[in-house]
Amino acid sequence: MPTFVTHAVLGAGISRAMDRPGKDLHLAVVTAKVAALMAIFPDVDILAFIVGIPYWHWAGHRGVLHSAAFAIALASFAFWLVRREFPQAGRREWLIFCAAALSHGLLDMATDGGLGSAILFPFTKQRFFFPLRLIPVSPGWSGLFSWGLPFVMWEAGLLLPPAIAGFVLGTRWPGEVRWPIICALLVLTVVVWLMRVRFLLGNDMGFLLGR
Repeated sequence: MPTFVTHAVLGAGISRAMDRPGKDLHLAVVTAKVAALMAIFPDVDILAFIVGIPYWHWAGHRGVLHSAAFAIALASFAFWLVRREFPQAGRREWLIFCAAALSHGLLDMATDGGLGSAILFPFTKQRFFFPLRLIPVSPGWSGLFSWGLPFVMWEAGLLLPPAIAGFVLGTRWPGEVRWPIICALLVLTVVVWLMRVRFLLGNDMGFLLGR
């Protein structure tokens, strides 16, 4: 997985990018916070290790909680809770929650370690990866401040620029300010992804393809 911080920032960025202009500020803030939580929540399944459920089990890490079906169910429950406090919340908020929750399993499918995501559960228990796996897998807390630091730096460069672009897209800044910033962030994203490809090709082609 990417680190929980990156998942949260991407979830909030998705919210800002998809939100409608002129929305009630309080609802917009709540929507972004809930979207961030949706993007983090699937990693609750790391508790499976504590209770003895193996990684490869359907209830293990990257199992059912990383599936598209669970993402939709989780988003629907969150939407129901938000709708109780904000009756004006509608289909757009539900779609934001779905996209944020689904982003977690999809990002994990692009990482270079662990097992894939059971994205199609319950139709199949198979774990899936994308053909190219360029995102370094999270080193966990034990390695975060030692050998894991370079991996976290790669993750930040690959994923935070598009997330920040989502935040900027959701602002009310004038177009002549907003769009150059968004374009610059997206160009930066492409550059860093190409750097990652070159880095992995220079080390091991099998690493790039997830073998």
